[in-house]
Amino acid sequence: MNEEFLKQNLGRVMFSIVGILAVSIVFLIIYISRASLENTVEASKLNAVSIIDQYKTLRGYYVKSVIKKVKGNDTGLKISYDHKKMKDGIPLPATLIHDMSELLSKKSSENVKLRLYSAYPFPNRAGRTIDTFGKEAMAFFDKDPNQVFVKQENMGGERCGASRGRRQNGGPGLCELSQQPSRYSKK
Repeated sequence: MNEEFLKQNLGRVMFSIVGILAVSIVFLIIYISRASLENTVEASKLNAVSIIDQYKTLRGYYVKSVIKKVKGNDTGLKISYDHKKMKDGIPLPATLIHDMSELLSKKSSENVKLRLYSAYPFPNRAGRTIDTFGKEAMAFFDKDPNQVFVKQENMGGERCGASRGRRQNGGPGLCELSQQPSRYSKK
C-alpha cells in the first residue's frame, strides 16, 4: 500500500519539496540582500560620523594652536576666508575645512566629500544654494543640535550622508559627509 501511494504521489511530493526549497531560497536571497544593505548603510554612517569628528578635532586644534597664536601676537598674518588671494593670509577654521575637504576628495579613491552648511555664510558663499540634504539637516539641528542626522540619498551614484551637530561654541554651522560605498542597492 505504501509503495503504491508513493508511486501515485511521487510527483506531488517532489513538487512540494522543490517548491518549499525554492521559496526558502528566494526568502534567503531577499533577507541576505536587505541585511547586507542595512549593514553597508550602518557602516557608512559610522564611518561618516567618525570622519566628521576627525575634521572637528582638526578644526579645534587649528583654532587653539594656530588662530589664537596669530590673533594674540603681532605676526602680520591675516585670518580670512579669502586667504588664497592674500600674500599674508591664513584660512579661517571653516575655510580650512572646506580647503582640506576639497584636497582630500580629489585624492580619495572612496569619493568622500565633506561640506559645511550654515545659515550665515561667508560673503564669498552668500550666493550659494543649499541642497535638500542641507536644509533638512539644518532644520533637524534647530530641534536637536546634539544628535546625528543621517539620510540615505541617490545623487548620480549611491550616497549615504551623515551630519553632525553645531559648532562647539554653539554657533551656526554643520558639516555633511557624503560617501559612496562600494556596495549599495539603488531604490
